[in-house]
Formats: sequence, structure tokens, C-alpha cells
Amino acid sequence: LSPQTRGLLDGLTNDVTITLYYDKEDPLFTLVNALVNEYRLASPHIHVRTVDYIRDPADAAEVKVRHNLTSLTEKNLVIFDCEGRTKVVPADMLAQYTIEQVPNAEQREFRKKPVFFLGEQVFSSVLLAVSQPRPLKAYYLVGHGEHAPDSGDEQMGYLKFTSLLRQNYVEVGLLTLLGTNQV
Repeated sequence: LSPQTRGLLDGLTNDVTITLYYDKEDPLFTLVNALVNEYRLASPHIHVRTVDYIRDPADAAEVKVRHNLTSLTEKNLVIFDCEGRTKVVPADMLAQYTIEQVPNAEQREFRKKPVFFLGEQVFSSVLLAVSQPRPLKAYYLVGHGEHAPDSGDEQMGYLKFTSLLRQNYVEVGLLTLLGTNQV
């Protein structure tokens, strides 16, 4: 785990339950399970539950009811729960994928292949979101010709920085010091 994640886990005071609602045969399950167990070993406040929705239908039904999972397509999820604050992370958010052609002489067939695992980044952000009752705030000073915080321009915009703040559960606001606004 990164130093940032270890710091987050060291400062954790609330109990967080992480439920792996996953098919254990899924290619990402091994990575997800290993990462969640690293979090559990690093903090006594992390509790892990694994529910294989294919092999444990009764447990799966209970998880669906508890977390209001209504769609049949809701599968391979990581659910973070802290004192009633819940965030659900679908498997598609945990990796960057590429589409590759399956070697097949009869017909063209394609599959989605994970190329980069984003688990720690996503899990730490979600853990921060459920464990904090309110997000942290950062204000961006405007009104004096500053670069735009929502511009994707590589030279003049700060969209990447703003996105990074939001990923880390920091709410970004605009602040002008013109007039009588109070900080």
C-alpha cells in the first residue's frame, strides 16, 4: 500500500465493512481480494465479507436487500459501508481495459482485457468518502485572470488537478475576493 493509503488507514477511527459481492472465478477477483485483505491487515477498523453471488444465493439475496441492489446486472461489486454511509464500486471502475481480438479462424470475436489495475486509488477514495461525514473543501480563487479550474487545456487548464481533488473526496469550490465576500 502507498504511504498515502497507510496514512488514511492509520487515521481511521470508524469501522468500515467491505463486502466483496463477486464471482470468485472472475479474472479480477484475485487482485481485488488481495488488495482488500491488505487494507484489513493494515487497520483493525476494516472488516471484510466475501459473498460469491453464484455459489451463495442466500447470502447474495441478503446483500442485495441490504444495499438496495435491484438490477440483475449488478454483479462483481465492492461495497463499502461505514455507519450507514454506503458506496458501491463496480468492477469496471477497478481497471483500465483494452479490447483485443480473440484468435478464432471461424469468426471475429473480441474480449475486454484489463491492462492496468486501479484498485488502491479507487478504494482509498471511496474509503475516505464513507468514513468522513463531510468532504474536505478546497477553494479556487477566481476573478483576477487565473487559469480555469474546469478547462482541459494542457497548458492553461487545471481540470486534471480538480479531478484528482474530487477523486480524493475534496469538494472544489470557486472563491472570489472581489467585493465583500468573506472567506
